[in-house]
Amino acid sequence: MNMEPGKVSYPYSKVERHRAKLSAPGAKPPKRKYVNYKELMQQQKEQKKIIEQDKKSMLSKSKMQTTKTKKKSSGNDVGHFLSNYGKVQKKDVEKVSNVARKKKKK
Repeated sequence: MNMEPGKVSYPYSKVERHRAKLSAPGAKPPKRKYVNYKELMQQQKEQKKIIEQDKKSMLSKSKMQTTKTKKKSSGNDVGHFLSNYGKVQKKDVEKVSNVARKKKKK
């Protein structure tokens, strides 16, 4: 680097250094850059469209995933109950009632 004697190079511009000095003691931040109102409205509309498209795509993806994994359950689901206690059949009931009648006769 060829530098003249007495000159110091700074990595930031003069404006950036000035802003950094002001922010330290608690000064207000600088104002935003001016944007034409019509251009601002156009940018906001485009951003809304992008956000809506993202929402729609996320909804469609989530619907596709949930329909594959979701199972419809009936209101009269007794599978869990039967696995614990077993299924009662008529001939088993008749056997038990016949045994009970024989005991009463004695």
